[in-house]
Amino acid sequence: MRRNLGKKGYRPKQAHVMAIARRHRADKFVKMTPQLIVIIDNLIRNDHSPEQISGALKRNNSIRISHETIYQHILSDKTTGGNLYQHLRRSNKKRKKRYGSKNPARSNTRPCEHRSTASHR
Repeated sequence: MRRNLGKKGYRPKQAHVMAIARRHRADKFVKMTPQLIVIIDNLIRNDHSPEQISGALKRNNSIRISHETIYQHILSDKTTGGNLYQHLRRSNKKRKKRYGSKNPARSNTRPCEHRSTASHR
């Protein structure tokens, strides 16, 4: 609410106009164009990390692309037979997804019906 405050306090119509203006100023989605893919591939082959590439593109070319998008590009290249993944610094480390895992946290425990009761302990 504070970012939508005007000089006379919160006014819904004015807040709506301010929110629309912020939305228009926001960074737009960057499509992976063939030229951008060539730039990213060259930087990866020169052993730059996706974080470094993301920062350099933001500073030099004012292109904002997430390091996660670059990692996804590397993964898709690997699945199609490419070798970009070999230029990552930690090429042996498996990357985990940032969201939930399909495997339960305790996969090596016994089901409840096979456990001993509390009286046997």
